[in-house]
Amino acid sequence: LYTGYLRGAGSTNDVSLDSYGSPGEQEALLTRHIKGLREAGYRDGEITILSFCSPASSVSARLRAAGHQLVELGSPDERPGRIGYTSVHAFKGLENCAVILTDVSVGSADFHRQVFYTAMTRSTGPVRILGHMSSAPTLMKWMMEGLHA
Repeated sequence: LYTGYLRGAGSTNDVSLDSYGSPGEQEALLTRHIKGLREAGYRDGEITILSFCSPASSVSARLRAAGHQLVELGSPDERPGRIGYTSVHAFKGLENCAVILTDVSVGSADFHRQVFYTAMTRSTGPVRILGHMSSAPTLMKWMMEGLHA
């Protein structure tokens, strides 16, 4: 599955999809994945959170407002060594060691599918996907079809 998107050696354990039904559930999932990546040895500067909405409307902005040490990429307070967050579109052409995709709520349009694939390829290592429960079947279908692409 994932080796079709990863640019290096990878495994199916390098990608995970979790679904959420409420903003609070997504915040808890994001916090859990940040902790898990840190425990796996990733430094904060090696983790990027990419949102399918604007940075100001993202789950990352809500966590930052609640006191988490996240920084919006491209903002005046951006500092090296912190977990950065931005939109998928703003991060196009860039990469990091580990990526967490958030606020993933898609339709069946090809545009969303291309953005999803672009987002998945921003990581040279693990990708954690937080998708709204209404999008989970579509995301799973796209990921499985990627096996045969």
